[in-house]
Amino acid sequence: MGLLIMYILTIMSNILIIAVVKENYHLHKPMYFFLSNFSFLEICYITTTLPKILKDSLSKKKTISAAGCFVQFYFFFTFAATEDFFLMVMAYDRYVAICSPLRYTIIMTENVCIRMALGCWVMGALVILLPVISLSRMSFCGSLEIDHIVCDFLPLMKLACKRGSITENSSLILAWFIVPGCFIFIITSYGHIITTVLKMSSTIAQSKAFTTCVSHLSVVFIFYGTIMFMYVRPSAGYTYYLEKKYLFSI
Repeated sequence: MGLLIMYILTIMSNILIIAVVKENYHLHKPMYFFLSNFSFLEICYITTTLPKILKDSLSKKKTISAAGCFVQFYFFFTFAATEDFFLMVMAYDRYVAICSPLRYTIIMTENVCIRMALGCWVMGALVILLPVISLSRMSFCGSLEIDHIVCDFLPLMKLACKRGSITENSSLILAWFIVPGCFIFIITSYGHIITTVLKMSSTIAQSKAFTTCVSHLSVVFIFYGTIMFMYVRPSAGYTYYLEKKYLFSI
């Protein structure tokens, strides 16, 4: 029941954000345009896993087909990668707004914002294609029991008949380049933002500038802190302590 309430509240709150931004003319700005995309992305992201978890919570036998597992894997990581790119784009938006305010409307035009948002969605969908296609062609051995609540990469690799494959190596390379790469870009952007804000003579202007960045920065550290802990590390010695497991039916 708790998960269901959390799921409903998450969906409703993000729909509310999208509706408010759409209906309020004063919010038709790049920052809120990206926020609307991010809210829709959150709805998609949580929907890839929670409905299945809620369904399985009512069943003693928790199974998932191979096709269903790979589909869940693809969309789960597609939305995660897209969220990664959106956080980077939102950091760039704040960088231009604070460091080049006079050129902001020239740089962040409606056409540019749409292209940047579309680029995030397309890149998120494309970067996961190779790993999921390679993964779907692998052979799996043993009990075929996924030691996780979702079809995650490392639990699936534990079931693979052969480790150190191209699939595993390519996925780790993607994780090591995309996640830290976007994070470094965001931190660099905020380094310039902080430098610019500290040079402002007005305390009110400084406070206003920092206020527009607080919510974004909070999401950044929560998102990347979780992602880097879970994925950007060697898979050797990785252990699982979750009680929920799926029976992977091929």
